[in-house]
Amino acid sequence: MEPKTYQINEKLSIRTIQESDAEDLFQLVEHDRQELTKWMPWAAQTKTAKDELRFIKYALKQMNNSRLLPMCILYNNQVIGNLDLHEIDPENKNAKIGYWLGSQFQGQGSMTKSVKELISIGFNELHLHKIILEADSTNQKSINIALKLNMKQEATLKQQLLVDEEYHDLLSFCLFEQ
Repeated sequence: MEPKTYQINEKLSIRTIQESDAEDLFQLVEHDRQELTKWMPWAAQTKTAKDELRFIKYALKQMNNSRLLPMCILYNNQVIGNLDLHEIDPENKNAKIGYWLGSQFQGQGSMTKSVKELISIGFNELHLHKIILEADSTNQKSINIALKLNMKQEATLKQQLLVDEEYHDLLSFCLFEQ
C-alpha cells in the first residue's frame, strides 16, 4: 500500500507508517526509552529495530482491517514521532488517539498540530463521530494537547494505571464531529 502524506505546514507533515520507518522510530524510542516507558509500557518491549518492524507489520495489518490508522510525524521529512487512531469502532463511529514525540522535538507545537490533523482525518475521511484522548493524570503535556484542541474531559478513571508501583488516574477527553 502506498503511504499517504498530509502536509500540515511547510516543514511538518504526517503520513501512514511504512516498514522502512522501523529504524528511525526505534532510534527515537532508544533515545527516550526511560521517559516513554513511564507513559507507554510497550517501549520497554521495543528492544531492537526488529521489534519495531514487527510492530509496524502488525499495525499495517490492523490498518488493512480498518481498526488502526498508524502515522509517523515528519519534520523536514525526518521521522520525529508517531501517532495513531486505534480501537477504531466503525459501528459506533469512534476511536482513540495516541501519540508520542521524540524529546528533542517537543515544545514546538508539532504534536498539537499533528493531533489536530489526525482528528480532521478521523472526522472527514473515516467519518467518525467521536475521538477519545486518554492521558495519565500526571502527564501535563498530554493534558495540555487535549485542552488546546478544545477536547472536553469526559471522565476520570480512578487508579486505572500502574506506573512505577503507584496507581494513577486516567483522564478521558473527547471531541465530537462538528
